[in-house]
Amino acid sequence: MKNEAATILPTIAFAVSGILAARIIIIYNLRLLRATKRLKRAYAAVGRDWDYMPDFPLRIRLFCQPESIREESDSPDIRGAKEELITCRAEMSQSIWKAIKIMLWGFAAIILLGLVESGIRHFL
Repeated sequence: MKNEAATILPTIAFAVSGILAARIIIIYNLRLLRATKRLKRAYAAVGRDWDYMPDFPLRIRLFCQPESIREESDSPDIRGAKEELITCRAEMSQSIWKAIKIMLWGFAAIILLGLVESGIRHFL
């Protein structure tokens, strides 16, 4: 029981950092999904179709060169929806780095808390 109690704080630090990182990734993915749906509705309003998920080259193009999805023939609604999608994609890209930083800080906290608990256990 003594060894199990000694791992509680590092386990909590691991869980909290994982939950925070997952929350960030999920929030920004949901924003991207909403922007994609808005663009699809804008295309449907003018009688055109825009399928993001089945069109793999389009998804690659959006993530490698987001500005390449712009077209001269876009209506103002479609142009606005594409700008929102490009912005969401940039925010999502930044969110991945935020999640990585949180996980690295969590890893450092795990090591630090493990050392602190080990030291406390040694002196008690």
